[in-house]
Amino acid sequence: MADHEVTLAVDTADNIYAVWQDGTFRLTFLSVSRDHGLSWSTPLMITPPGVHETNFPTIAAGDPGRIAVLFPGSQSSDFTDGARPWNIYVTVSVNALDSNPTFTWTTANSTSDPVHRGDCGPGRCDGIFWGTASDTCVDACITDPTTEQLRPGRGVSIRETKGPVLLVNR
Repeated sequence: MADHEVTLAVDTADNIYAVWQDGTFRLTFLSVSRDHGLSWSTPLMITPPGVHETNFPTIAAGDPGRIAVLFPGSQSSDFTDGARPWNIYVTVSVNALDSNPTFTWTTANSTSDPVHRGDCGPGRCDGIFWGTASDTCVDACITDPTTEQLRPGRGVSIRETKGPVLLVNR
């Protein structure tokens, strides 16, 4: 399977950031262009430790080097588990242009309340719409992995309450 689901963002200095889920490792990668897309940095895997599969990353950029990446991910390494939980991850960097950038991350939902269970890639996740986030694992699905999930998913609103901001020079 090839790399797919590339999304782009441009910061206030016109640097371009690309993120995608790669087709080999099923993890989220980042590459940066400082010359309007003529050349790109070596891809850097930015998936949090312990996450074994991601899908549909979305990126936002602010001031130079400041990015936020949102994606669903699962900590289960059993890709055949029909009940494995998925969470929404947010990975942030304030120095993504550095030669050795650092990233912080969190889940947008409680890991005890997953947003999806079962298969979520590669390819489309049943009932989930990305670009924003949605929750197909509601009600009984939260505690009983065998329960049928809600189709389509319920919308999720994510609000940053602390941590680095994307725009500081305002």
